[in-house]
Amino acid sequence: NAAKRNKDYAGAIENFAKVLEMDPANGAAAFNLGDSYYRLKNFAEAEKYLLMAVENGKAKESNPRLASIALMNAKASMKAKKFQEALDLANKSLAYDETSGAFETAGDALKELGNTADAVANYEKALAEAKPKALGQLNYKIAAAAQAMGDKTKAIEFYNKILGDPNFAEFAKYQIAELSK
Repeated sequence: NAAKRNKDYAGAIENFAKVLEMDPANGAAAFNLGDSYYRLKNFAEAEKYLLMAVENGKAKESNPRLASIALMNAKASMKAKKFQEALDLANKSLAYDETSGAFETAGDALKELGNTADAVANYEKALAEAKPKALGQLNYKIAAAAQAMGDKTKAIEFYNKILGDPNFAEFAKYQIAELSK
């Protein structure tokens, strides 16, 4: 614990591994070992020990880290245009911890897979958990997806929400005018 507190993650890994050798069911040691690997960005090893921690009563501590690992992998899959894989990983992340980022990534993957209605549902769930600076982007995604589905009312509703956002205001005004014709 002292090594981890001092950010000596390599030393912490060595010591927590010894604890696990002596007590393989020690959830706290498994969590701290996984967390130390996580902080060193060795996510494969982190996931292995965090899952062990979950099995040994440390789900509350481990689930946010496991969600983060799955979400990072989902975003990498999105960049690689592996949309089904991205969706599966975003859903895995959501199973551990429901975050705005995971809902948004699931929405992005669903949109790319042609399931616009479910994409919108995920974007709306993301809104509930989103930080203020992410709201404009999410409202835009909902508006654009609703427009693509032919739902003018919903599209206008969400374009109106971004009229005050300098990144989207002009585009939103134009889209509202076009949809109102």
